[in-house]
Amino acid sequence: MNKRRGVTGLLFALPAAVVYLPLLAIPLVYTFALSLHRWDGLAPSWRWYGLGNYSSLLNDRIFWIALWHNLLLIGVSLVVQLPLGLALALLLRRAGRLTGLIRTSIFIPYILPTVVIALVWRLLFTRAVPTLYGDAQWMLPLVIVAISWRFIGFHMVLYLAGLATIDPQLEEAATLDGAGHWAIFRHITLPLLKPVLVVSATLAVIGSIKYFDIVYVMAGGDPPQSTELLATYMFEQGFDARRFGYASAIAVAMVAAAGLGAGIIWLATRVRVGRRS
Repeated sequence: MNKRRGVTGLLFALPAAVVYLPLLAIPLVYTFALSLHRWDGLAPSWRWYGLGNYSSLLNDRIFWIALWHNLLLIGVSLVVQLPLGLALALLLRRAGRLTGLIRTSIFIPYILPTVVIALVWRLLFTRAVPTLYGDAQWMLPLVIVAISWRFIGFHMVLYLAGLATIDPQLEEAATLDGAGHWAIFRHITLPLLKPVLVVSATLAVIGSIKYFDIVYVMAGGDPPQSTELLATYMFEQGFDARRFGYASAIAVAMVAAAGLGAGIIWLATRVRVGRRS
C-alpha cells in the first residue's frame, strides 16, 4: 500500500518536475562549470582553473567566518524560530474572536518586502540601541533578531496546518483517560506533527544557508566580516571583486551545505523511526 502511494505521489509530481527540474539543473551545472574556471565577467572566454577555486576556499579565512555565521543562524532558527512558532500555533489553534487577527498579525512580517523589514529594524536599532548598532560584536545578533521576527510566523502557519490534520478525538480520549496536557503533547500531538516538523526544520536549514537580503540591507558588510554570510561573501566576490569563478565555487559550497543539512535531518528522522519500530 505504501509503495502504491509513493508511486502515485511521484506521478502527480512528475508534471511539475518536468518543468521545474531543468530550471534548477541548468543553472547548477552552469555554476559548477564556472567554478572550475577563472572569469572576470568581461573576458570573452573562461580560463580553466581546475580545482583551484576550491583549494582557495579551504585557505580563505573569511569563507570560514561566513560559514560559521551561517551555522549560528541555523542554530538560532532551530532553537528559537521553530519552538516559538510551535508554541504560538498551540496557543492559537482554537478559534476565538481575536485568534484570526493575532494569527494574521504574526504572519504579516513574512509577507512584507524584505527591504522594508531591514530598513525598519535598522531604524529601530539606530534609535533604541545606537551604541550596539555598528558594534562588530552585536551586529550579527541584531540581524538575527530581525530574521527570527520575520520567520516565526511562517513556521507558526506550518504548524497550524499540521495541527488541523490531527483528529481532536485522540486528544479527547487521552484526556478522559487522565492524561495531562504535557503527556498529550508529548505522546500524541508531537508524534503526529512530526512530518511537518521535518519540513519546517529542513526549510529553516536551507533558508539559513542561502540568506542574503536582510543581512545585506541592514549591515552591508559594516563592520567588516561582522555579519558576513556565504551568500553575501559570494556576492562580494562576484560583483565587487569580479571573481565569478570563485563566487561560483562559494555557491557550490552553499548547495552542498544545504544538501548536507537536509540529509542530516532526514537521516536523523529515519534512525529514530527505525529504533521505534
